[in-house]
Amino acid sequence: MLSKFSKYIITIIFTIFITISIVIVLLFFRLQQGPLSVGFLTPYFQEAIQLNPDLDLDVSVEDCVIKWRSFEKGFDISLIGLNLEKEDKEIIAYIPEVFLALKIEKILKLEIQVKSIEVVGPKISVKRISPEKFDLSFGKYEYTEGLGEVFKKLFSTDNLIKNFIKTDQIKVFDADLIFIDRVTDKSWRSFDTDLIITKNKNGIDSVFNFLFDHEGENVPIKISSFYNYTSKIFDVGVGFSNFSSNLVTPFSKKLIPLERLMMPLDGALSLKFNENGVIGNIGFNINSNIEGQIDLSPLVEKNIFLNLVQSSGEIDITNNEILFEDLFLVSKNAKFLAKGKISDVDGASILLDATIYDWNNDDLNRLWSDNILPPVRGWY
Repeated sequence: MLSKFSKYIITIIFTIFITISIVIVLLFFRLQQGPLSVGFLTPYFQEAIQLNPDLDLDVSVEDCVIKWRSFEKGFDISLIGLNLEKEDKEIIAYIPEVFLALKIEKILKLEIQVKSIEVVGPKISVKRISPEKFDLSFGKYEYTEGLGEVFKKLFSTDNLIKNFIKTDQIKVFDADLIFIDRVTDKSWRSFDTDLIITKNKNGIDSVFNFLFDHEGENVPIKISSFYNYTSKIFDVGVGFSNFSSNLVTPFSKKLIPLERLMMPLDGALSLKFNENGVIGNIGFNINSNIEGQIDLSPLVEKNIFLNLVQSSGEIDITNNEILFEDLFLVSKNAKFLAKGKISDVDGASILLDATIYDWNNDDLNRLWSDNILPPVRGWY
């Protein structure tokens, strides 16, 4: 038998549960009709997402609403009309809507602390004004000060990158990203750009996914990075698929040699850099089983047909060398397996420890140029 006190406690708990359930059901039906404004909470959420004062930028919000997004995401707190302003109140960015996720443990303490910020479908333009200067714009607002200066301040000021905003995660989904290069008069666009930035005690993780829209074909690119607070070094990985060299060669003369490889590639790059630029070698791992050609002139006078490429190694940016841990090429039935290096020193040189097999006389005529060891032809 339950005591009267136990029955009383159970009744209170049951009443609270029923009341909360009714409120949730009523709130659900109310939100089905549209967002519910809770403007009185706007100042509190506005304060919760302010940037570090050292950036000299202010965040203002027009309204705060509770919104039903979907059965998967449930209720969300939405900030309407987020403005990013300079000290003189000039608006440099405007985001129509931002979704917030709060830390539950802080809510129980009657505090507001944002766990993550989510932005869906913003229009972002990046403009390359000069080789060293970039501008960033959100919609119709343009940040007239160079983007490079903002990032320089962000990473050069002690602990600023660690405390630039009071949230653990920033998520951007389905952004319309436009890159405009005024130097080369080239541009490209990605309609499905996703960016997730996550802060932790050791550094900042970032995952950036976007699509090149190239001649009607989508070329997916994924960039993952980790910034270490202590060493101040970015560790970056770039993954790509169906990547063609003519996507990037128009943007820099230094990339023109990539035009020698005329076939789409799958693979990845790995590199590290700090505020002064790339440090160490750039690792690569590439492959392609789509037919194409490679230009090795003047070493080989005509383009070489390839139907398979597999290679891994490093690019030594200090000595201008490509170091191959393995290089496997297939042209029809002829196979070439090697390791070694290609150097830009003294007008270019190739040093490869190679094995060739499954070659026939036709392969020699196709692949072995007259200006490379001509006597070899006399062996057949």
